[in-house]
Amino acid sequence: ADKFSNYLVPLNFLLCLSVWLVTHNAQKALKMLVIDYSCGIKLSTATAFSAAINTAVKQGVLIKGGAYIEQMSSANTVLLDKTGTVTEGKPKVVSMTILDDEMDEREVLAYAMAAEETSTHPLASAILGYGRQIGAQALDHGEIITEVSRGSRTDVDGHIVRVGNMKYMKENGVTTTKAIPDGQGAIPNYVGIDDKLVAVLFAMDSPRDNVRRAVNALRYDGVGDIEILTGDMEPQARAVAEQIGVDGFKAQLLPEQKAEAVLRLQTQGNGVVMVGDGINDAPALAYADVGISLGSKSTDIAMETSDVVISRDDPMMIPELRRLSRATMHIVQQNFAIVIGIIAALAVVGGIAFALMSGGGDDKDKIAVPSVVGQTVDEATAAIEEAGFELGKVEESFDDKVESGKVISQDPKGDSKQAKGTKINLTVSKGTQEITVPDLTGKTAEEAQKALTVSGLKYAKGAAEYSDSVEKDHVVRQDIAAGTAVAKDTVVTYYLSLGSEGTEVPNVVGKREGAATTELNNAGFYVNADGAV
Repeated sequence: ADKFSNYLVPLNFLLCLSVWLVTHNAQKALKMLVIDYSCGIKLSTATAFSAAINTAVKQGVLIKGGAYIEQMSSANTVLLDKTGTVTEGKPKVVSMTILDDEMDEREVLAYAMAAEETSTHPLASAILGYGRQIGAQALDHGEIITEVSRGSRTDVDGHIVRVGNMKYMKENGVTTTKAIPDGQGAIPNYVGIDDKLVAVLFAMDSPRDNVRRAVNALRYDGVGDIEILTGDMEPQARAVAEQIGVDGFKAQLLPEQKAEAVLRLQTQGNGVVMVGDGINDAPALAYADVGISLGSKSTDIAMETSDVVISRDDPMMIPELRRLSRATMHIVQQNFAIVIGIIAALAVVGGIAFALMSGGGDDKDKIAVPSVVGQTVDEATAAIEEAGFELGKVEESFDDKVESGKVISQDPKGDSKQAKGTKINLTVSKGTQEITVPDLTGKTAEEAQKALTVSGLKYAKGAAEYSDSVEKDHVVRQDIAAGTAVAKDTVVTYYLSLGSEGTEVPNVVGKREGAATTELNNAGFYVNADGAV
């Protein structure tokens, strides 16, 4: 609306020129410049956006501003997080492989549950649920530390227990000599104790209902590119991408890499929508043109960072939001046409009619008022009387630009047509208003600036100086003396005190004690009884 309103400025000038060509009256032509299209356009746009936001709220969608409606309607790329967004976020452990012959399944799960006990990640919930199912209990442990996009770790009886992805294990030197089986699309969760990989748990997370329909609906509504961004391994990402029919995927991404993917698409001229629900998605949600947090289990940081919050666990709300945005922008464009059409028609018809009517018979008996601005009172009086008018009130006013004794303004204005004998009122300049410079000595910089500003003067800060009589950081002197009469807006420079100037200590190294003491005393220093200066 702001941009479109600015485009209409040339139309105002065109109307001004049209009235001038018809009436040859500058005053009437300039009145056309006050016609304002922007009020109607901006008000109608704000109303349409408010109605759309209200409609969305009733459906469980919070849109944090009208700008996101506009960007959502024109976006051509949608990026989807996998776990908890495309999938249900309720993975279940489907199998487990023990890699340490000295441990059994329940013992491994007890260690794993200790590291995941306080985690809110869906995979942690799957491990805890599976452990409880087979009767395992978390061991006593120390503080649990979660490392984003990697896993979590804790201390159990002096052993460091880690649960997470393979990257997390490799970064910490956790290895095994045994072969790790392929999960065949399942999500692997590795359990390490100290530097030894002891087990792998495989979890499956099913896609949400309607997610494939949502992808198809977005594509039908003009979204050209739909991709998955995930921190999971490539086999799991590929399996889900093929199930829901997206255009591509990027796997094993850290949070900052998701944000980089968004920025890369934006630099190519794409309007990017990012949909996520977790802590890992927050940077990408912030960088996207429109960030959407989806689902009732979205993390607080995802909802805080996103521009749109969908509280329902329904992917179809994304294409519904797209359709609402496009419908709203269509209404906004209709409002533009209506506002411009009505105002332009009324302005042109009313302006031309007024110009023609006011340019008729009455003007035949009127004569042009002479322009006397810039003339002396005597010159102005002579010109007014010579033209057949009378001198009215003469008032005086200070003016920095017009010389004292000369006319600043007149009423009626010059070149306007008035009846013969009309009184012309004048305002005459008294010259520049003189202001007395205040005394700044002893004031702080803030007090000095305030005093000058209140007096109608400007200020500048000079180089600080040493002073034995004025406190540090207070004004020691000013370039224009206090009490001096100067013009308004004159710049007064003030100088702050650095305090008393220090004295250089004489070098008495190598001198006898008596001679050194005398030289130091003469320089203004005191020598302690123990000989220390």
